[in-house]
Amino acid sequence: MKHAYYLSSIICYLLLLLGCSHDPLLQRAGTNYFPFAEENTWVYFQSDSEDTITLKVMGTEPLFQKEAWVLERNGYPEYWWESTRRIDKFYCETIFVNGEEDTIITCWIPWLHFPFVLDDMKDYTFEEKKCILEDTILTIIQVKYAVIALKSDDYQIRVKLIKSRSSNNFGTYCDTTIYYEWYRQDVGMTERTFNNTQENLIEYSIP
Repeated sequence: MKHAYYLSSIICYLLLLLGCSHDPLLQRAGTNYFPFAEENTWVYFQSDSEDTITLKVMGTEPLFQKEAWVLERNGYPEYWWESTRRIDKFYCETIFVNGEEDTIITCWIPWLHFPFVLDDMKDYTFEEKKCILEDTILTIIQVKYAVIALKSDDYQIRVKLIKSRSSNNFGTYCDTTIYYEWYRQDVGMTERTFNNTQENLIEYSIP
């Protein structure tokens, strides 16, 4: 009888462990909400222009001490970096001085955080000073991230991007863009809204 009891206890324990492998929290961890693999392609319909936007993974290349994924958005490159807990987007801002382009800030912006947890909020600030023509340009990038909604298996995140610049000779400005993006597991971004523009996923290819 004792042996039967111990065997039953062991079986129940193993079933409990197997059940834990289906924990929804674990399913929300990982970068399969933005699948990176060469040739992965997403096509979006853009409401304001009534054009289609094609996003395609081209491969990887080293960029600022990270192995970045290179994506082409209608032929223009974007750079992303993934880890088990985060996906960052490369940001670079330039100005023209005497007809030549000069970089004033580069940084990796934390864009997505895993696992997705409703009401999760994070703030980041990046700043860089650049001396040009005996003037100091201060550029500040603020990122305010939040997971704000869940619909079926889709999570909506909000990224508020605040860019400001101050200098004596090159002027001062502040600009804010708020991105609302929906992500689906094993698919990627299905919808995005920013600056009165909406993009909806109409087809995708993830071999």
